[in-house]
Amino acid sequence: MEKKMRVLVAEPEKAPYPLWMENTQKAVSDFLGGSCEALMFPEKEVLLFYNDQGRALGLPPNRAMPGDERYLCGTFLLCGFQGVFLKSLTPVPLSEYLRLLSNPDIRLNFGENRIEFVPVENENNRENGITE
Repeated sequence: MEKKMRVLVAEPEKAPYPLWMENTQKAVSDFLGGSCEALMFPEKEVLLFYNDQGRALGLPPNRAMPGDERYLCGTFLLCGFQGVFLKSLTPVPLSEYLRLLSNPDIRLNFGENRIEFVPVENENNRENGITE
């Protein structure tokens, strides 16, 4: 197991950035400010960790889908996994999620038993006749 892992951090209203951190659940929880939950992207071997008390703590929404009551609050991070072990994001998912989350119009969409990132049509795009 790696002693340090490279993760991608997504803070509300900010561009995502890569970060090296200790490869432990405690380091993830400490970084996110408390108890955390994970959502899995199994096809990419990626986990999304977030503070599961974010709403109760009054943390700001992070890439919330307009009109959807299910959203994450506060910072979240993405890391890789293999079996039951955490690991660094590999270059392909790191660059993919870095590019995807850098888009200010990308939002989290909670589907049935899954979560995905989707573009949201914004006012400027509609005014210019651009649609996703």
